Amino acid sequence: MREAIDALSPQSRYWRFFSSMPVPPDTVIHQLLAVDGHKHIAWGATLANEHGSPAIGSVHVFRDKTEGSSGELSFVIADACHGLGLVRMLLAAALVECARHGIKILEVQVLSENRAAIRLVHFLGGRMTSIQSGVSTYDIKLRTALDNLRSHAEETGVASVFAALAE
Repeated sequence: MREAIDALSPQSRYWRFFSSMPVPPDTVIHQLLAVDGHKHIAWGATLANEHGSPAIGSVHVFRDKTEGSSGELSFVIADACHGLGLVRMLLAAALVECARHGIKILEVQVLSENRAAIRLVHFLGGRMTSIQSGVSTYDIKLRTALDNLRSHAEETGVASVFAALAE
């Protein structure tokens, strides 16, 4: 995880972690790795054909409460993989899993200057709930996000994800 974050450009690290620190502290790394499939749902992608199988993207959802129906969404894609549809594929997998675990609403915070992330959040059906200190907060209805991903599934390989997970 640390190597994947270190490989991000300073701009990508800033957009993901809202900080220019080269690598997040150990507590953040441990939190990102502590996936249990219920309180913390995550999907990631690696380059299996390259030495060390480097991570190239991940999507995380942290449930607000142990049995709550809402969670905080975050995502990051390696700079070289932007624009390939990878984030939509990872979102499809993670959101199917969220639906299976009763999560219905996602909250995501995005830096207001991160236009690509804002376009993605709007595509998912995100509705801005607040903006403070340059950070926009959106709520996304899980069903709407899944429907929107499904409606454009053939363009990005997302259809294969939905078929493999047979939600």
